[in-house]
Amino acid sequence: HTLPARRGVTLMEILRDANLPVEAICGGQCICSTCHVYVDENWAARLKPRSEAEQVMVEDTGHFLPTSRLACQVDYE
Repeated sequence: HTLPARRGVTLMEILRDANLPVEAICGGQCICSTCHVYVDENWAARLKPRSEAEQVMVEDTGHFLPTSRLACQVDYE
């Protein structure tokens, strides 16, 4: 999918607003992993590093890859 991004909006919000299947149960608070996504390697290198809290959450998914992110923690700057 190619979706438009807006400053100040997280990837989770963009996916949700496009009616794509992202649960995001915690509403972007980084306390669940229902918005876990895999970011393309080229884009992953451009993102801010994961916080410690995000790292724990993506590792706990059981499907962790180096490009794993919580969509609620990826914002467009």
